Amino acid sequence: NAPTYFYGLLAGIPSLLGPLAQVVAANLLDKYQRRLPLVLIPIAVQALCFLPLGLLPFLAQPAEEGTAAHGLTPGLAVFLAAITIYYITAHLATPTWSSLISDLVPEAQRGNFFARLARAPTLVALVVQLAVGAALYGAGHRDAASLVFGACFVLAFLSRVVSVLIVRKMEDPPYYSGPDAVFTFWQFSRRARESNFVKFVIFTTVLYFGAYLAGPYFLPYWIDDLKFAPWQWVALSAGGTFTSIVTMLAWGRFSDRFGNKRTMKYCAFLISLVPFGWLLTTNFYLLLLTQMLGTIFWTG
Repeated sequence: NAPTYFYGLLAGIPSLLGPLAQVVAANLLDKYQRRLPLVLIPIAVQALCFLPLGLLPFLAQPAEEGTAAHGLTPGLAVFLAAITIYYITAHLATPTWSSLISDLVPEAQRGNFFARLARAPTLVALVVQLAVGAALYGAGHRDAASLVFGACFVLAFLSRVVSVLIVRKMEDPPYYSGPDAVFTFWQFSRRARESNFVKFVIFTTVLYFGAYLAGPYFLPYWIDDLKFAPWQWVALSAGGTFTSIVTMLAWGRFSDRFGNKRTMKYCAFLISLVPFGWLLTTNFYLLLLTQMLGTIFWTG
């Protein structure tokens, strides 16, 4: 029952501070030259973020069911802080982990390895979304739903602890960075005309700018305006995950045949058409179809 603007804060603040943390990660890597500790510490902090989230469903009870709060309550502040720290630590760990795993996996096997690495979490996400949706559907009242959410965060905490224990066993080969890997933001920007990479960064920036204008507010739209039940907004999320799994390999084959540039060009155009589906109907099943079509293009 958070106010609508809170969804914008929840999407915007972590999305801003998270990528900025990658600058810190790069500087730490250049300074300490050891990658494994720079991965382990952030993901250990990530695990701790789930503990306050698991308690919040029981501590932050609204005064009246269905009435949104007008201000930033202590519970919402804790929620926002935990999510923000989670995303900051994710961005601190991810570049270093990507560098580490790229050195550990032989070059000839990287394509297959990263393809499997992309498919497996997506499949797990689908199973988890369906399980949580079924549990919320079976929860007949708020206290039962609080138990479902609390259990989800506790399981997420335990899962992240297991990942810490597994990452601890990884090797930590020496890190080397060449002189061409160091450049300033202005040096990067001045190469906009001749650099494909800079053009790609601008392309993704504009694309995600458009997506995030409305993206954070789909959930309050489903709940507050369309009055969808919990199982319905879980189904909307799970339906998108399902289509991503089904079409991921197809887009890979399309890219191999017609090229990555053409794939991005077509998908970016089709993504821009998807929001019109949300303007034309409020029927759940038509919106589910719209959601699944949009995810197909985002997967591409």
